[in-house]
Amino acid sequence: MTLSPNSPFRVLIEEWQELNYSNRILRVKEMLKSDEDYQQCTALNELIELCKKRKAIKDWIAKEQILVDVVKVLECSNRDVKHQSLSIVYTIAKENKKNKDDRKIKMMLIEAGGRSLLVSR
Repeated sequence: MTLSPNSPFRVLIEEWQELNYSNRILRVKEMLKSDEDYQQCTALNELIELCKKRKAIKDWIAKEQILVDVVKVLECSNRDVKHQSLSIVYTIAKENKKNKDDRKIKMMLIEAGGRSLLVSR
């Protein structure tokens, strides 16, 4: 007796995972807009975790324009949050041509003080 994969069940699981990722990304987007360092830090950690799990997450981040929100976090006073934000920008832009070439993001990064943080590191 051989077991064959249950294709409809597998498709259902994949759809559920996609929905779960989508919900997590939208939650991160809202948390990044918070004024609280803890919320922003939690959101950045979540983004790191999501990016490690799937490469397609970087495309979703571009689509939802979350990188813009990540760059805005650089304006906060907490240095740890700033460094974490820069790490996310690097991680997301590293392998995603759309994110890497986005001039709006580059200008926001410079205006938010990202250049001085990059040089001092």
